[in-house]
Amino acid sequence: MTPRVPEAVIFDLGGVLIDVESDRGLWPRILGTAPGRLDLGQLVRDPLFVRFGRGAIGPREVWREVVDRLGEDWDYDTFAARWCDIFRPKPDMDALFFEVAARVPVGLLSDTEPLHFPYLRARMATLQAIPRPTVSYEAGMLKPEPDFYRLAARNVGVPVANCFFVDDVQRNVDGARAVGMDAERFVDAPTLRAQLRERGLPLAPG
Repeated sequence: MTPRVPEAVIFDLGGVLIDVESDRGLWPRILGTAPGRLDLGQLVRDPLFVRFGRGAIGPREVWREVVDRLGEDWDYDTFAARWCDIFRPKPDMDALFFEVAARVPVGLLSDTEPLHFPYLRARMATLQAIPRPTVSYEAGMLKPEPDFYRLAARNVGVPVANCFFVDDVQRNVDGARAVGMDAERFVDAPTLRAQLRERGLPLAPG
């Protein structure tokens, strides 16, 4: 059966709207892995990241735990700058996002926390264009919890079944599909453009 034309498109953040270089810098040190050996699954299972992503602890608690793990004496501002120094822009996704946003409501569904999200929202025009982003630390939920997807649909004002969701992690895509949301795993901007055009969204050819 051909999927229906999306009435809203909901984007993941890291790995979709922006690249995350979690294999460098601070995070491998926190998890005790060698550079180049950090995998996303290990990162998202770490209790520190789970608690922070759910909003169960705040930035200063994370700062104290991280400096304790690493034996550093960074002040809070130094820690926060290092924590956020992992992002790289995706200009091709910026262009596609705004083309989509000119046609249907756009949303965000992201496992993120109160350091990364404000940092990125202050710098990313795409995030500033989303009226009601759905973020884990505010919702107290993480993907693939079913109610997290339902909240994202409410925040764009469109029924779950009429939303399209894109995420770079397959289990998060599967979670969206389990609640009746159309979803695809992110590959790259041209592939996403083609997927949306196949569903009848009037976008320019890639």
